[in-house]
Amino acid sequence: MAAVSAASIGAMYAVYFTVRAVAARPDMPEQTRSMADTVIVRIGVLHALILALVFAEGQSDFTELRGNVALEATTVLSAYYDMERYGPDETQVPRRALVAYVQHVVDEEWEMLGQGELSAHAWADWATALDAVLDLDAQTPRQIDLRREVLTGLQAIAELRELRRIGATKNIHSMFWMVAIGGFLLIAVPYHVYRPSKQNLMLLGTYALFNGIMFYVIATTSNPYDGVAAVEPAHFQRLLDVEFPAHI
Repeated sequence: MAAVSAASIGAMYAVYFTVRAVAARPDMPEQTRSMADTVIVRIGVLHALILALVFAEGQSDFTELRGNVALEATTVLSAYYDMERYGPDETQVPRRALVAYVQHVVDEEWEMLGQGELSAHAWADWATALDAVLDLDAQTPRQIDLRREVLTGLQAIAELRELRRIGATKNIHSMFWMVAIGGFLLIAVPYHVYRPSKQNLMLLGTYALFNGIMFYVIATTSNPYDGVAAVEPAHFQRLLDVEFPAHI
């Protein structure tokens, strides 16, 4: 964050002093100052709107993804319990496969999600559980209903896994960065009508600092599995630490 903020301040000052060296006049007309103020406000409002929209979209995706992760863990646990209700002996293989699935998600897959990939081992565990449930010979109405619920849950798990992968591969379009950085630097152009006093430079630097922080936050939250605000597999870890040991 410090490097991005410093770069933002440096770029802002570089544009400001360059434009001032080229276009500044000692007898700047009051009309020019008035127009500069208008341009600063309008560019600033549009720039702030762009940042707000992208930030809001990123936070919405982040919240949705966290909800999907919690839903996936809950679905795994529900399928596990339904298998146990079906019959502990008959469902020993798929239950163990689900436990192995969660273990691979925590130990292997979560790190791979930073590169937008899913664990082949976790997929194999899911497939083992699915095949074992498909092979169950349901006899009673209770078993038929439980088998159907488990199959529905396993299908939901596969879909939620894909949503996790898709969430990891979303990238902010390069056009946003062009507009955001361009609008940020253009603010410095009309500011050249004001002399570089300590107070003016401090205000300009504060604006650049805030934008640098915003750029850093947007960039680091674009991948929800990598960075300071990364989603953690806490729900899956709880299954391994609390739920499964009492039933294996």
